[in-house]
Amino acid sequence: GERGTKRLQKKFQRLAASIDFRKRTALMTRIGIQLMNAVAKNFKEEAHEGEPWAPHSGKTISMRRKGTSRSRAAAKRSGTSRPRLLQDTGNLRRSFVKRQSVDWVSVGSPVEYAPTHEYGSRKLNIPRRKMLPSTEYALKMAIKTTEAYITDIIKGERL
Repeated sequence: GERGTKRLQKKFQRLAASIDFRKRTALMTRIGIQLMNAVAKNFKEEAHEGEPWAPHSGKTISMRRKGTSRSRAAAKRSGTSRPRLLQDTGNLRRSFVKRQSVDWVSVGSPVEYAPTHEYGSRKLNIPRRKMLPSTEYALKMAIKTTEAYITDIIKGERL
């Protein structure tokens, strides 16, 4: 009845009040870590969410094999005869950072050539190799992480 509804409303008000600034910040940190993990996975798999990145062109392979010893060493470590995609020096892969506030989190790279590789460039003949998680993936992951976090808060609260 009405009494039960009022009790439930009070419980939800206490729950909402318990999700304070500190807890929302912690949630954004969790989501940000998941986003950074998605970027790392894309580099490790040389793919975007399971869809392989475009291979190097013959010109790129020949340039990089004659290039730095880092490129050759990276190829040797990866167990391939070719350098890793987007990882000649590792600068781009290591450049990704997360930024956050109490209400948002973002992941990106300050490296000036990151957008060229993320979106591709017809002018430079560089194919698109998406490093960032898709909006759909990020949203699903954020919802799942938020649901798990709220469940943890509910379990810890005495409603």
